[in-house]
Amino acid sequence: MPKVFCYINENVQEQLEQIKIDEGFSSLSKTMQEMLTLGIRVYLHNKEKGDSGADKMEELVQQHSKFLLRILALNTDILHCVYDNKKITEGTVTVEERIALHKQKVDHFIEGFINN
Repeated sequence: MPKVFCYINENVQEQLEQIKIDEGFSSLSKTMQEMLTLGIRVYLHNKEKGDSGADKMEELVQQHSKFLLRILALNTDILHCVYDNKKITEGTVTVEERIALHKQKVDHFIEGFINN
């Protein structure tokens, strides 16, 4: 097998040493070989699927926006209930129950918003 040389940070070396110990590899060289092999497999898999960094970033932004909308809507509903007693549903006793009801209503609203 041909030799390959590269420079790595001490942090990476420590992580490789820990992997060597955890996985029971006989040498650091064997550990690095395994990590490179796995990395290449992941790279080829992602390349075949056509996943690009832009696609992943777009998905993260959508999820981030979705959760921000949920938080905003939940906070808005809570504030409406604090300032408008007509919006408080009767039959709920604790704050946790009221929040759960509002969260359910907000989740329904957000799911409808996302699906449209």
